[in-house]
Amino acid sequence: MTMEQIRWLRVQGSGDPVATLEEMLEAARGRIRLFIELKGVSADRRMCEDTVQIVREMGMEDQVVLISLKYEVIEYIETRWPEMETAYLTFLSYGDTVQLPCDQFGLEEGSATTAAIDAVHAAGKEVLVWTTNTEESQERFLSSRADAIITDEVVQAKAVIDRLERRNDLERVLSVIFR
Repeated sequence: MTMEQIRWLRVQGSGDPVATLEEMLEAARGRIRLFIELKGVSADRRMCEDTVQIVREMGMEDQVVLISLKYEVIEYIETRWPEMETAYLTFLSYGDTVQLPCDQFGLEEGSATTAAIDAVHAAGKEVLVWTTNTEESQERFLSSRADAIITDEVVQAKAVIDRLERRNDLERVLSVIFR
């Protein structure tokens, strides 16, 4: 789609126009860390170069993690811009993938076992679990050793986080015992 065509799109529920990458970065500045997924058939070296250029021009390298299911995209970024933080999203992998050059691993929730999370941590990397869209899944991984979750249900996840933070000490201990 052209930018003109994209500008006609609206965010479901709010009616707001779809934000550009620059607009998202500006809205996030100093507030949150953004995970930018380089995705689809167009995820290539050019997309990497354009994205890194925009992030660097806005001076937000320390607030962005570039993520992708395509390892060649992550490898290109790590080779070209090692200072950029990256996360390789894995759905199913073979071999010693935790040794691949990236800063974080995104484990699909079906493969995010305690052993897998521990292996990633032992390699000195953070673990993201994707895509946790049910309350049960969000609670499970927010209470696990995972460092973060990826979800389409952000409002629901916030409610789960709030509920977990309000637990008293006994509830916290019982949740560990009966996990």
